[in-house]
Amino acid sequence: MSKKKKEEKRTIDRTGAPAPFANPEGLPEFPFGDNRMEAAELAKELEDGHVLVALKSRFAEEKNQENLVALLKCMKDSKVIVPMRIEMSEEDAARIENAADGEEIETNEEIKMVPEILQAKEKNFFPMFSQIGQIPKEFGTSHNLMSMPTVEALDMAHQIENLDGIVLDAFSKSVAMPFITADQIYSIQGLAK
Repeated sequence: MSKKKKEEKRTIDRTGAPAPFANPEGLPEFPFGDNRMEAAELAKELEDGHVLVALKSRFAEEKNQENLVALLKCMKDSKVIVPMRIEMSEEDAARIENAADGEEIETNEEIKMVPEILQAKEKNFFPMFSQIGQIPKEFGTSHNLMSMPTVEALDMAHQIENLDGIVLDAFSKSVAMPFITADQIYSIQGLAK
């Protein structure tokens, strides 16, 4: 497949199906006036994810434009947790498993951290979590959990083929978004001054 065709395919895959609440004209301004805060103050307020959880829950209960905008604005300024799994050759995994405590091991092949992908109703979603408390213990212990800005996580999701979108807090009052909705995070004005 030519590079141009791959680029076109990636663009088509990125958009996903439009959500019933997506506004192709663009999102309206935040309806509650100018609630923007100083960046340091905002980072402290959003640090533990409780604001993101509250806005996600509000949107999950009442899917309207106002709640979506509030959620997207918060996501833009928040950090999320992305579950990753380690991929390595069987030979390197055996060498690490058989190493003595404190022994330094060099791998023969590259070790990769790969984001976990979740399936629901024959669709593939890139999971993001608002806080550790939203991740079931058994899921958290079987994955490496990486904290990163939502925009970075969204960039990572776009590097994966055949995704239908993202899902926030997949195991508790989840909110799934096709890319056409999630990508509003790139252009929406966040809450930081």
